[in-house]
Amino acid sequence: GSISLLLEPGAEAIYSTITSLDTGIVVSCDPNIRPALIDNPKAYRKRLHELFPSVTIVKISDEDLSWIFPDLDIREGAKRILELGTEVCVVTQGINGSYWFSKGIEAFAPTHPIKVVDTIGAGDTFHAGLLAYLYRNGYLNLQKLAEVSEENARTALTFATHAAEGT
Repeated sequence: GSISLLLEPGAEAIYSTITSLDTGIVVSCDPNIRPALIDNPKAYRKRLHELFPSVTIVKISDEDLSWIFPDLDIREGAKRILELGTEVCVVTQGINGSYWFSKGIEAFAPTHPIKVVDTIGAGDTFHAGLLAYLYRNGYLNLQKLAEVSEENARTALTFATHAAEGT
């Protein structure tokens, strides 16, 4: 995500690679929108809409979700990403917790009161924690990912939250 999907020549290389992958490969993406760097928001939104069908797991902040779908709330925006073909959409909301959305599953995990020292990298650490949990528990493949229960999803979110909080 971030500038890697925005600035050339890397953006096209990443886009082409992801959209041409075998459909059996799990791909995870955090768009990490940087509005100040986007010259053409309409074209960038279109690019993301074209990319999401090739992405298995989208981890996205509520702010980025609102930027992509300005007229939709969190649930509607996540549903739209799933409709585009993504299997799992995880929405982070900073101190307001995180959601897991997938076919038939909606799970929520709260954050915990902590003293915030710095938020730089918290989203990336959450994302890494989420993927680490899924990998360590055998869910990081298409078949097993589809079998994640609401309880497993909540546990994955909690694990990722602890990673981001440094707890």
